[in-house]
Amino acid sequence: MHLAHALLLVCLVPVAGVGLVARRAAGGGRRGLVLRVAAAVLVVLALSQPQLGSGSGGPVVLAVERSANMPAAAQAQERRWLAQERSDGCTGECRVVQFGAGARLTSPAQGLLAASALGGGEADPQEALQLALARAGKGGQVALLSAGLPGAAGLSAVAAQARAGGVRIDAVPLAGSSRIDAAITRLQAPKALHAGDPLPLEVTVATTVAANAMLTLSQDGGTIGRQTVKLVRGENPLLLSLAAPAAGEHSYSVRVALAGDEEAANDALSTTVHVSGEPTVLLAGSGSSIGSILTAGGIRVSSVAASSLPSTPAGYARYDAVVLDDVSAAQIGATRALALDEAVHAGSVGLLALGGPHSFSLGGYYGSPLQQALPVSSLEPGNLQQRHLGVELVLDRSGSMIEEAGGVPKLEMAQVASQVATRYLAGQGDELGIVDFDIEPHVLVPVTKVTPGRVAEGIERRIEGLIAEGGTNIYKGLALGARQIEASSEPQRHIVLITDGVSEPGSYSSLLPELRRDHIAVSTVALGNEADFKLLKAIAQSTGGQYYATDNAAELPRIFAKETRVKARPVRLHGRIAVSAGAASPILSSLAAGQLEPLAGNVVTTLKTGAQADLLAQDPGHSPDPALAQWQYGIGRVATWTPGLSPQWAVSWAGRPQLWQDALRWVERGVDTPELTPVLAGPGTGRLRIDTIANADVPLDLAHIDGELIAEDGRAIGVAFTQTGPSEYEAAVPELHAGVYRYALSDGQSNQTGLLAVPYPVADRPRPADAGALAGLAAGTGGRQLKPEDPAALRPSRAELWRWLALAAVLLFLAAALLGLLRDRDPPPPAPELVPERRGVVDDRSVDARAF
Repeated sequence: MHLAHALLLVCLVPVAGVGLVARRAAGGGRRGLVLRVAAAVLVVLALSQPQLGSGSGGPVVLAVERSANMPAAAQAQERRWLAQERSDGCTGECRVVQFGAGARLTSPAQGLLAASALGGGEADPQEALQLALARAGKGGQVALLSAGLPGAAGLSAVAAQARAGGVRIDAVPLAGSSRIDAAITRLQAPKALHAGDPLPLEVTVATTVAANAMLTLSQDGGTIGRQTVKLVRGENPLLLSLAAPAAGEHSYSVRVALAGDEEAANDALSTTVHVSGEPTVLLAGSGSSIGSILTAGGIRVSSVAASSLPSTPAGYARYDAVVLDDVSAAQIGATRALALDEAVHAGSVGLLALGGPHSFSLGGYYGSPLQQALPVSSLEPGNLQQRHLGVELVLDRSGSMIEEAGGVPKLEMAQVASQVATRYLAGQGDELGIVDFDIEPHVLVPVTKVTPGRVAEGIERRIEGLIAEGGTNIYKGLALGARQIEASSEPQRHIVLITDGVSEPGSYSSLLPELRRDHIAVSTVALGNEADFKLLKAIAQSTGGQYYATDNAAELPRIFAKETRVKARPVRLHGRIAVSAGAASPILSSLAAGQLEPLAGNVVTTLKTGAQADLLAQDPGHSPDPALAQWQYGIGRVATWTPGLSPQWAVSWAGRPQLWQDALRWVERGVDTPELTPVLAGPGTGRLRIDTIANADVPLDLAHIDGELIAEDGRAIGVAFTQTGPSEYEAAVPELHAGVYRYALSDGQSNQTGLLAVPYPVADRPRPADAGALAGLAAGTGGRQLKPEDPAALRPSRAELWRWLALAAVLLFLAAALLGLLRDRDPPPPAPELVPERRGVVDDRSVDARAF
């Protein structure tokens, strides 16, 4: 029920008052009074113009999509809906929300706005629907006109808001939401490469239907490959792997062919690549066949002795990468190592370090400038075959350790982990000490050489006797543990600290440098969610130890075993050492799935934080070591292969030349884009932009840049760039058709030529139509899905009730009048009989004569 003039219902108040007054004066004509009051009520209701039916009766807010690639048929349908609104008298009172990348509130009389006025690009309905809901108000209606939404992401919140406000959203799927279209929506390649470098082409094919399609790849205008691909509805990302051709400017184009495709303008995209010459490598050392492997891969190699490496960073300017082939830190020297470090970190020179018996931990890299640049840490030099180790366990036994972590008692698992470490160290004849702490530290086991039998069993019994109680003071426990381990005579000393709480403050600034100076690493274990993670991580990093964080006490035996075994291992390994894949990496692209060849030897290092292990070396009884590792160092890249390629340790790996060529090309210095290379300022902008800093990191202040674009048909287009900012220039160009243009530019001092790829216009981009998202939005708000050819469907379907109410009022008035007439024709009632007043009572028959 809807009342057009609801305020008239106030008139019912005086009607009720009149009815009350009339009732007192009506005497016995109560039925007539009721009829007259009811008639008056019906008159008031009729004057309020009630209507029965669906719809709010007010103007409906239209949300009209105006993205750049709207089909013409859809635009015609939108115009009809706006015309319908105008014909219904909805010109100034109601509003229309038109949206593309942005949204704007308009009136039906303004007609359709240009897509460029709304930001162009793909439609974003969320902002438009927010505006429409605000305009519709509580209990209103919104009609969303779209050729299909990209998906339902983000629309659930809009639907919830509409339901909360009682707003119904009707969906109107326009023409074009079901057409067949396949398009290349993305084609991306590196802007500049060395000849022979891997050239990945990242392609995205969008389609409105699931089907098989044909992809055609062209280079410099000639077809170089075709492939049938199975496409799913929506976006299909693909990767095409090529090798960069000879030096020069090259173009690549990808085209899709799909049966029944209704839009040919978006079937192809092009891109361009600047290719420089082959990379140049400086090779130091000659312990393997790496030089011939790289040369066979189209890489120019210059060999020098390690002692002849450049002593300044500038000496590496002509090289793209450096290869160290099993050379020691002493052979390179501190000065040359510092120069290499700076060339990598600040000059983007790549570094590939191959190991062997004379490098990394065995080559004195520990503490040298080389240590800083590499993704792995070498161990301290000295008697590297010495296995004996001094370990100090610093165990938290505060009251909170009685609780569970991961469903396991913390103290109980710490005891088990300590006993496991005790048994292992006993088998190696190493030294062990244990300090436990709460608010104060206690020496549970003085530093003792552990042997199997009575000594190990006695230590395990002491560990079993630990009781959780008291507060937490990590500093005091660590300080006592440090004093204890300093008494160890072993060449390698190590502390493992475990705690689950936050400590009282302590003088860590003086304690940690002392431990580092004495080469005592502290590995820390943060157990549970209440531990001081920041402090424990800082302790480990400051002393060269490892940091662990776990909320599962069952992890403790594994962590303790790892810490005691890694530190007790020799750094020179012999025997059969298995190799397994680590993290995914482009360096490993040539390795097929399957068994990898084992190593005959390796040098142990540890992976640094922030580095990635691509291949792991696993000798029996120990956790894996990084074999092939890499990381970004400053603006340069570094990769290490600790076994090296000499016949002594890894002869079979020398038979994988592609792996080492890929490793070198991954670390090599990148190629700069030529400084005057133009790009489109944006889709549909009609402007070109040059940014010399973004291109080649060259700040230029030029008076002018002039030249021309030459289309594929030979047509020449003049361009003149003006400076718009520091090292930034722009030029206006007429509309460019999709394709590849050759350009020739000059700044008055130098000339540059190249290629420019222009994509198809934004209006030709495929519509990621999803009528299902429209239907889902309507269903979620109690709305309907309307036919686009029927704009009158928004008109409310209501029955006018005022005529029937007025007729009923007239009939009631007539009925009341008829009752009045009938009452007047009835005879008057007889006069009442006088009854004498009785003054006294003698009996039923006695009377008082004085009453007469």
